[in-house]
Amino acid sequence: MMRNTGMNRGLIKPILVILTLLLLMSTWVRSDYANAESPVISDGEPIPNPSDPLIACSTTSCLQSALKNVVPGKRIVLAPGTYTGSFSTDVEGTALQPIVIESQNPAEPAIISGYSAGSGYSLRVRGDYWIIAI
Repeated sequence: MMRNTGMNRGLIKPILVILTLLLLMSTWVRSDYANAESPVISDGEPIPNPSDPLIACSTTSCLQSALKNVVPGKRIVLAPGTYTGSFSTDVEGTALQPIVIESQNPAEPAIISGYSAGSGYSLRVRGDYWIIAI
């Protein structure tokens, strides 16, 4: 049978403090680690980070998603290549935060191509304050 001595009572508080600190640190490390990796959508493209002013695309599906989800002040930067499809957006930029679509490498500009001449459009932007520099 263990007697409750002053020494045993004196150890309980420091042990609880240490355990609490370890728990807090492990939670912080886990959340920091989780934020270090970008979530990935099914086609392998990372989901754009809302706080990042740049959305980098290298696939048609990424460009389609970016056009639907972009917010004022963002830049959609396209890797060299051809993006084939009918691309459309109704998102509005602002005078102070226009939305920009640009090529990653002006020496090798991205090409936005429709399916055919009769498909209507390759890129349709129905919002204001867009800068298209491809």
